[in-house]
Formats: sequence, structure tokens, C-alpha cells
Amino acid sequence: MAAMQALQNATGTEFNTQFVSQMLAMHEAKLSELQTASTTLTDPELKLLVTKAIPKIRMHRDMLAKMNKGGTGNTGGTTQQ
Repeated sequence: MAAMQALQNATGTEFNTQFVSQMLAMHEAKLSELQTASTTLTDPELKLLVTKAIPKIRMHRDMLAKMNKGGTGNTGGTTQQ
């Protein structure tokens, strides 16, 4: 996997930038997948689990996006559930 190799070769700020960028892409992909699943799943228990996971994945994605833009990712000690 090229992305993993790039991380293994990176250090310092370059590593941080690549890591956050890759994690952001993965969270965006997973959020899209879960949103689709929440509208197509027929099993009520699974649908509930997916629906509960969406806000958490969204929160992580938003923090990563802030970090990716040069922010700290610090939410002031508050978390969204």
C-alpha cells in the first residue's frame, strides 16, 4: 500500500500532515458508507448501530478536517456524541 509506505518514510511535520490527510479521507469514506447503509439496511438493530455511529464518525471527521487546515483539533474539552 503506497499510503502506508509514504507514512513509514515520513517524519515530523510531514508525517503528521500525511497521517491526518489519510485519516480524513478514511473517515469521509466511512461516513458516506454509513449514511448509505442507514437508508438501505433492513435489520433494525444493525440500522440503529449504524445510525448511532454516524455522529461519532462525523465528529472525528470534522476534527481531522480542522487539523488538516492547520487548526489544533482541540474542541475545548467538549465532545459531541
